[in-house]
Amino acid sequence: MLAIQTPEVYKEKLLQRPAIMTTSIFKEPLGLRYNGAALLYVVVAYVAGLAGLFHPARVIKVVAVLLLAHSVIEDMRLRRFSSGATFRRTT
Repeated sequence: MLAIQTPEVYKEKLLQRPAIMTTSIFKEPLGLRYNGAALLYVVVAYVAGLAGLFHPARVIKVVAVLLLAHSVIEDMRLRRFSSGATFRRTT
């Protein structure tokens, strides 16, 4: 037999759940925004650095190498800090 839920019971169950999936994944509510912005910067800097390596001007090549190196360093930092912001301690 199928139990029919009243609207009040359904509303209570709905309010007990997190509004979006990110609240259950990230420790901080703004974790998705910060990690997403950092990931976007890393990807854009990496692509721009690679594209700049093939430009004929030497000044742009030097800037591209610095940007590429910075994006690789930021990628390592992003992985380290986002894993700490994503995974909750179970103990």
